[in-house]
Amino acid sequence: MADWYVPSDRIPALLGALLDLDLDEPERAAAIGALVQTVALPVPAAGLEPHRHWIDECYSEGPVEAIVARLVAHADPAAQIAAMEIGRKSPTAVKVAHEALHTARDLGSLEAALDQEFRVSSRCFAAPDLVEGIRAQVIDKDRNPHWDPPELEKVTEEQVHSYFEPLGPEGGHELGLASGTTR
Repeated sequence: MADWYVPSDRIPALLGALLDLDLDEPERAAAIGALVQTVALPVPAAGLEPHRHWIDECYSEGPVEAIVARLVAHADPAAQIAAMEIGRKSPTAVKVAHEALHTARDLGSLEAALDQEFRVSSRCFAAPDLVEGIRAQVIDKDRNPHWDPPELEKVTEEQVHSYFEPLGPEGGHELGLASGTTR
C-alpha cells in the first residue's frame, strides 16, 4: 500500500523540501512525486524471503488444522516455531484471521477489505478470548490462557462466520467505506 520507500533518516530532509514547495494546485502533485522520488530508495528485500520455501509449502491451502500439521511436520525449525506460536494463540482468533485473509482477496476493493477488517476487529474486541488473553498476559501474568474453545478442531464454522456478520441493527454500525456511507 505504498508507492515509495523513504528510510526514516531521510524523512526530515523530505519534510523540509515539501515545506519549501510553493506551487499552485495543478503542479503540486507532480512536484511532490518528483521530490519524493529523489529521496526514495529501492524497497529492501522482505525479511521472510529466506523462509519462502517452507511458508509456501505449509500455508498453501487447506484449513488451519492442515496448515499447522504441515508446519509441525516440516524439517525447517522455523516452521516448527511458527506452529508453536500459532498453538499459543486463541484457536478462534487463528481461524477468524485465516478466514479474513482468504475472503479479503476476493472483496474487490481496499474499501471493502477495510470494512471487513473493521467488522472482524469489532467482534474480536467483544470476544471472551480477548479478555482471557489480557488476563493471562497482563493481569495475572501466568501466560496460561484458557481459550474457549480450547482447540482448533473445536472452533465451528458458525463461530468463525459470526465475526463477519453485519454490525448492529441493519448494519448501521458498519464502517461503510465500500458503500460510501461512513459513520
